[in-house]
Amino acid sequence: MMKGRHDDALKTLARLHARGNVNDPVVVGEYTNIKALLEEDGAMDQSWGIIFRDSTNLRKVFYGVVLQFSVQMTGVSAIQYYANDVYTSVGFAKDALLINSINSVTGLIGQALCVAFLDKVGRRPPLILGNIGSGITFVVATAMAKQFATGGGTKAQGIVFVVMIFAYNLIFSACIGPLSWVYPVEIMQTNIRAKAVGITTAASWLANFTIGQVSRKAFTSIGWKYYLVFVVCSFSNAIVFFLFFHETKGRTLEEMDHLLRTSHIIVPLAKIAPIDASAREREFARDYEGVDLAKQQAMAQNDEKDDYGRVQHIA
Repeated sequence: MMKGRHDDALKTLARLHARGNVNDPVVVGEYTNIKALLEEDGAMDQSWGIIFRDSTNLRKVFYGVVLQFSVQMTGVSAIQYYANDVYTSVGFAKDALLINSINSVTGLIGQALCVAFLDKVGRRPPLILGNIGSGITFVVATAMAKQFATGGGTKAQGIVFVVMIFAYNLIFSACIGPLSWVYPVEIMQTNIRAKAVGITTAASWLANFTIGQVSRKAFTSIGWKYYLVFVVCSFSNAIVFFLFFHETKGRTLEEMDHLLRTSHIIVPLAKIAPIDASAREREFARDYEGVDLAKQQAMAQNDEKDDYGRVQHIA
């Protein structure tokens, strides 16, 4: 719709919501809402300055940057980039590649779970509980890694370590990683979204680069103690998300903007009631029941103005 392809947009919404029925009230409602929002946003300032002059917009970008950094601080890149060293350190030198391959499949399963349940459970619970789960898995994994670093360590302890890494990857892929791309988009209004998400994406790769550069030296110098960084960061991530990150499920971009501008910055103190994921669809179904969008568009194309600039409707 931003490119003027209104018919394609309508047909796409119809496929998503109503098996191709362009006159379905949900389709009509969402189409009308998107069109109105784009017209409104088109008249708004879309410069870089609007991000940095507006404290709420700047806070949105800050949340996105924090989220992207938090993802890396759970240890995902360190495990992926140095998988061979990680598994070798717990007695699986010969099977490191196989273990990492299986772990990748575990990640795909987690992502599938995210797609299946994200709109049902929302964004806050996965971010909070996922980081708590991440911290717990690394607590156990760290304890196992310490056994090998101090000269002990059994095969069973090595297996427990691997299982914990698998569990971490499942939790990360279902609750943490995908949401780092979903959440920033859902709190940015259209007029700043492209630029703001560009900043948060840059933050993601900066954090990724940092972890990639630091991890080798960290594993060499402090060994198993490096995992404690991921433990601390995972639990602190959960606290930050609990305190500052509002739920976006079921809310429009404008609602999120209004919520961030007017509600208490501490989420539990804001006391905002959650919205059902299908609440907006029910509203559209109620408000646009019986509306024939194709007929309205055809009639609008025949509208003419009189000598005073007033619209004269021609049937």
